[in-house]
Amino acid sequence: MSFPLHGCMHARNGRIWVMILPYPPATEHQSGPVSADRLCIALINMVENSGLAAVSGRQVSDAAGVKMSSIYHHFGGMEQLYASSFEWAWRESERWCRDRLDACAGLTSAECLAPILADTIDDWCEGQRHLAFAWRECHLLAERDPSYRLAADRWELSWQHFWDTLCAQMGLVQFSRITRYFFDGESFLHLLRWRRPVDRAALDEMCRNWAARLLRKEIPPSPCFDWARDEAGATSLPARREDPIYSQIAEAAAILLKKTGAAGMTHRAVAAEAGLTLGTVSHRVKTKAELLQAAFERVYQNSSTLFTPLTSEATEGERRVQAMEGAVELMVMDRAALDMDELILATARDPALQPFAGRLRYCRGRTSRRFLQLALGGEKASAVDAALISAFKMGFSRRRLNRQSPETSASLADADLRVLIDLMSDE
Repeated sequence: MSFPLHGCMHARNGRIWVMILPYPPATEHQSGPVSADRLCIALINMVENSGLAAVSGRQVSDAAGVKMSSIYHHFGGMEQLYASSFEWAWRESERWCRDRLDACAGLTSAECLAPILADTIDDWCEGQRHLAFAWRECHLLAERDPSYRLAADRWELSWQHFWDTLCAQMGLVQFSRITRYFFDGESFLHLLRWRRPVDRAALDEMCRNWAARLLRKEIPPSPCFDWARDEAGATSLPARREDPIYSQIAEAAAILLKKTGAAGMTHRAVAAEAGLTLGTVSHRVKTKAELLQAAFERVYQNSSTLFTPLTSEATEGERRVQAMEGAVELMVMDRAALDMDELILATARDPALQPFAGRLRYCRGRTSRRFLQLALGGEKASAVDAALISAFKMGFSRRRLNRQSPETSASLADADLRVLIDLMSDE
């Protein structure tokens, strides 16, 4: 009997080995190279569902249908299993990217960008959801542990090649970098499941608007995105910054998010961090979704303080300069970006947080809209344009792993923002 071929990876003596083997049907507690591959797959599936912080060796081995001792036999320990699993996920994503480029070969019209961009984001986030979560988890790990930086850099190089190739094929090579950043940010937000038909339609509208800006075409309407923004905003809790107890809770939630991630944010933990009773916290913030919103508001508030306040006496030209400086500083120095990433991943994993997913996904771009209005010299900035800038900025902020100097990063951010402002200007 023959079986489909598959790549098998295991680590031994500090080296990663890749083997091409037949994949037989699963048997309980099987051993050998196939069990190593099954462990990697099981771990990546658990990253999608619960995050790496909640994973134990026993859970992985049970999910893989192998003995727990197989982890130490094939990998030497959990850390080596993590590294091998992310390597497996990256190779799978490389295969997906190659297949997608092959399928798009021959599409040379720039008009193809919008539908291909939307379909790429949707298939990545839905059809390859386990790989999408692995990419994001690997990025977070690399920000905290330098030993994962090489793995994270491989993902970035893969996406760079993908978008450079596709944009060049469509005659848009000059926009490949900013399109890659837009894809990064928008695909992260598309992991958030709110209302599937609306989410998919709003994604199409976002991509059509992005392509229209690049091609200087008439800007299409965005009724689904506009409706989703109003609907999600209507379900948001009103800001309660005037309530000192609520502010104390929000600050404690934001601190916990940084310390333990969203997984560790419980009412009891927030109460302990804030120095309040559990009853006080539970009375003011009743659900975990509300706890996350409190943390989100505080993280957003801390992040937006980097945006330089503008004086009323400044001329229009001075305001534009100050706006650009503030936006560049936010993109290069935003230390709250990791906290926001944690929030997005936690919300994307938990169906119970669906209402908050809508708020995170659609009620965004407030700082970007303020920046756009200033940078455009008083021109009215639409909510969709602000969302486009917001997605681009999210993607750019994740390029920190390139380890370029702040000066170089600021120069690139300034250049890319000027391109976008020019494309969004009516002049």
